[in-house]
Amino acid sequence: MAGGGSGNTDEPISNINVTPLVDIMLVLVIILMVTAEFTKFSTMGVKLPKVNAVAAEKEPYKVVIKVLEEARMEIGGKKVAIEGFPMKDFMDQQSGRAKSEGKELSVVIDAEEEIPYLSVLDVVDQVNGLGIDRVGLAVKKVDDK
Repeated sequence: MAGGGSGNTDEPISNINVTPLVDIMLVLVIILMVTAEFTKFSTMGVKLPKVNAVAAEKEPYKVVIKVLEEARMEIGGKKVAIEGFPMKDFMDQQSGRAKSEGKELSVVIDAEEEIPYLSVLDVVDQVNGLGIDRVGLAVKKVDDK
């Protein structure tokens, strides 16, 4: 038997190379671990604005609401109570002004550090309840010291 090796071909092969199988399993475990990190946090739907060259040049029509102490706010130059203010009527009026100027309505909510968070949330809830998409919170830049 030329080049025949052991000569007995009736016996099954008893040594299997498992290295490729282990390599594939390790790659699958790594992929599973990475994707599990991304799925453990819930996502929040965000409506992003669409931008084109013309829209980027336009400044939005801004309405600034300043949240004050004792559940009050300053809006349109007047100091009023947060709960009793007719927000819908005011925002409809501001939206009409914005449209007449060809701009989009944007609301900026401003509050000092000492203002209770719940007061700010009351204003945010009122504005969001009106369906206004562009709502922002005013912040001050912290100087590095």
